[in-house]
Amino acid sequence: MKRALRLLPILAWALTAPVLAASEIKDVPHSRDLGSDGKLAAAHQAPLMVVFTSPGCHYCAKVKNEYLIPMLKDPAYRDKVVVRQVEVGSDKVFHGFDGKKLTEGEFAADLNIYMVPTIKYFDAKGREVAKGIVGLLTPDYYQGYLDMGIDDGSQNIRQGKAIAEDH
Repeated sequence: MKRALRLLPILAWALTAPVLAASEIKDVPHSRDLGSDGKLAAAHQAPLMVVFTSPGCHYCAKVKNEYLIPMLKDPAYRDKVVVRQVEVGSDKVFHGFDGKKLTEGEFAADLNIYMVPTIKYFDAKGREVAKGIVGLLTPDYYQGYLDMGIDDGSQNIRQGKAIAEDH
């Protein structure tokens, strides 16, 4: 009995640690390596969802604060999607799906992304696996659009399908 009581604080910490970590999320993480992010998503047969943003974009902030950050904090999404941010026009260097270094702005330009926020869903190879979302669209349905992209992306990954072979 005494041993069980000594283990109680450890158990309590273990149960609350993920909750504390999730509550500390303040922004959507920027990708440092899309290849690694894609492999992390592939381990769960889930898509890599990338939100393309720009500084000072009110709609980008709204999408991140009202939809994506709550999604990152929700345990129900933990194995369903990996979410990363890329800033259009940024000169911040990171690794693309092929492992080569490029800037976030170059990656966005390669995909012809000029309107923000834009959401794209990728597999581990960098192929698009679900229809993207450009703009905020209708806020009442936006979470549904995100979920549909996640579900379609997951299904296409399991079936080995891509919707655009040129990315």
